[in-house]
Amino acid sequence: MYSFYGYRTGGIFQSQEEINNYKDANGNLIQPNAKPGDIKFLKKMEIQAFSATVIL
Repeated sequence: MYSFYGYRTGGIFQSQEEINNYKDANGNLIQPNAKPGDIKFLKKMEIQAFSATVIL
């Protein structure tokens, strides 16, 4: 059986304001080159270690 693995996302950025507020604990933008409509990848701290998502 074959499996596919993917990234966990938090949806789609709806506005530039949402992008500007998506920061790490140090206040740095997590996705500084994102634009509204881009995929919002989850922060590393929001993903549990060794939690791979299998896509069937």
